[in-house]
Amino acid sequence: MTTETKTCVACGATYSRSPRCGKAQFAKRKYCSRSCPGMKRPDVRSDYRVTVDGCWEWLGHIDRNGYGRAYEPTAPAGKRTDWAHRVSYRVHVGQIPPAHDIDHTCQNTCCINPSHLEVVTRAEHVARTFARLGKDEEKFKAAALRGGGLTYAEIAEALHLAGRESAHGMVKAAIRKGLVAPSSLPPSPFLSEDEKSDVRDLHAMGIPQTEIAAWYGIDSSNISRLLRRRTT
Repeated sequence: MTTETKTCVACGATYSRSPRCGKAQFAKRKYCSRSCPGMKRPDVRSDYRVTVDGCWEWLGHIDRNGYGRAYEPTAPAGKRTDWAHRVSYRVHVGQIPPAHDIDHTCQNTCCINPSHLEVVTRAEHVARTFARLGKDEEKFKAAALRGGGLTYAEIAEALHLAGRESAHGMVKAAIRKGLVAPSSLPPSPFLSEDEKSDVRDLHAMGIPQTEIAAWYGIDSSNISRLLRRRTT
C-alpha cells in the first residue's frame, strides 16, 4: 500500500498521512505539523494596518461582530486564543488585572493600538457603555441579561421581544456595536453557522483544535467533527 505524502507549504518538509487522518482532511492540510517552524500566524506586533485616526486595524481573523482574534503561543494551554486587542495589550503593555476589561477609547473594535486600549474596572466599563448607549439601550439590556445567565427565550420574555431569535439578534447587535465585551457573555452550547465558519478560518490559520475548542467552551472532538464536515 502506497503511503500518501505532501510537501509543507511553510518549511518544504515532506510529511505522510497518518492512519487517524482522513483522506479529505489530509487533502486540505497545508503544514507538516502544528509546531512547524515556518508556519506564519498573524502577529499583533506586525500584522495590522494604520488608519488616518491612528488605529492599528488587525489583519488576522475578524469575527462577525468586528472583533479580532489572535493566537498567543506563550499563554497556558487552553488559553492561547484570545481577543486580538487583549493579546496586543499584554504584549505591548503588560498583564490585564483580574476582573478588568479593555475599553477601546477609539470605539474601533478591530483596533489593537495599545494607546487606544485602556484597562478599566468592569463597573467603569459599564458606565462608559451607558454613556455611549443612546438608542441602543435595549440591546445593552439584552446583552446584560445574557451575561447574567438568562437564556435567549428568557430574555425575550423579560424584554417583551418577538421570540428567541429576536433576543439573540439584539445581543449580537450589542456586541457588534461595542456595547458589551464578548468575553463577558457565556459561550453558546451549540455553534451557529457563523461560528462554524469562524472555526474553519481559525483552523486554517494553524490554531490548534484544542485551543479553538477551549475558546468556544466545547469538546475538541466537536471541532474535529466540524472540520470533517459532520454535524455538530
